[in-house]
Amino acid sequence: MVSANFPRKGTHVRRKADGMIGEVYASDPSKDVLTVRWRTATGFLTQVCTSEHFARDWEITSMATPEKLDAFSKNLVAIAKALLMVVIGLLGMAFFWPKSCGSESTKQATTEPQKPTEDQLLDSKYLDGKYEYAAESRCGDGVDDYLRSIARYDFVWDKLGFMEPKFSEYHTQILTPGVMVWVSRKAKLQNGFGAYKHIIVTCDYDTQADKVIKYGQN
Repeated sequence: MVSANFPRKGTHVRRKADGMIGEVYASDPSKDVLTVRWRTATGFLTQVCTSEHFARDWEITSMATPEKLDAFSKNLVAIAKALLMVVIGLLGMAFFWPKSCGSESTKQATTEPQKPTEDQLLDSKYLDGKYEYAAESRCGDGVDDYLRSIARYDFVWDKLGFMEPKFSEYHTQILTPGVMVWVSRKAKLQNGFGAYKHIIVTCDYDTQADKVIKYGQN
């Protein structure tokens, strides 16, 4: 029986072995099969998984929601799903089931990924649409260490929903090409009387280097 939590297309994931960030680009619960895709320096790689293999090798960082699938993402998902159906059909005729995620059964794109233009690197909506899940993941990974460094006593986070990211807002103005400033209003620092007060934490994320440049507090 397929789980009700079967990953939907557009779900953001991280590979357990090396922390590689990826996304579910096709999902078919009725056949218990999905495709994970991630970007590399030379193109894209994809893996065909069953739910069992997916749970073993990947972890979900952000569940897909219908409103987050813009027109561009929907087109990519449709292409990936069509490709998956062709692959399954060919393998089925040969009485061969796709290898698991643990294998190196991957397909690399033949074309180099197109680099963003100078205008796109200054467009916060473009950067959000392309790098949102990577930015949320990278900023969320190191923010607790930052809070420990500035907290005089203790800190806590608001109760987060299932797979809710710690950073979910960003500045619309881009001061450095390709660098987004993400904002979190969900952390609280403790004062000397034991009370907690919300603070605003910022995270400068370099989309082209895929790394956090610095954290800050407003």
